Amino acid sequence: MSPDKPRLLVHSSASVVHPKCPPINTHVRMTTLFAGYVVEEIIGRPNACMLHQVSMWDAKGKVPNFILKLANSRRAYAVAKIRDVVSNPKTWQPRPEWWVKR
Repeated sequence: MSPDKPRLLVHSSASVVHPKCPPINTHVRMTTLFAGYVVEEIIGRPNACMLHQVSMWDAKGKVPNFILKLANSRRAYAVAKIRDVVSNPKTWQPRPEWWVKR
């Protein structure tokens, strides 16, 4: 890798249809067209990085404000977790308990 190009860590996702959770006619399901994060190394600052977040959704109608606030609060929490993992990679969990509620 060239020393003048920053290293990147990329995470992306999109909605899919799964047989265990098929679409139903009585509910409208928002579609994530694209979402993701890019963690970019800042050259010359060994303990710093820049986080870029991208998301594009199709809500398929009007979304109540409390749902938007809930989604945004989870995104903020996810950014904090990304910061923690970048600071200490040993804290990464394949199935994070903070996201998957049982």
